[in-house]
Amino acid sequence: MAISVTNQIKFCIESIIASGGQDNIVVCPYGDIGMETVQIMEKAYNIKPKLILDNHLCKYNSNIKPVNYLYRGGVYTAQITVC
Repeated sequence: MAISVTNQIKFCIESIIASGGQDNIVVCPYGDIGMETVQIMEKAYNIKPKLILDNHLCKYNSNIKPVNYLYRGGVYTAQITVC
């Protein structure tokens, strides 16, 4: 039996929480699955991603950064969740 996308996302988030990485989650890209991931993080686990990366949506939302933002001199220790 196949595991639902929602359950896969929850499993991934719970694995990150278990490893203590919940404060360093980066979601990329911010498409359908990325948006669902952030929604589950916030509603079910009360955590927010450290950063959201998306080369298209960053043009319309200043809270979303382009992928190359990681290379602009900032040093990040992060769990990157590619959706």
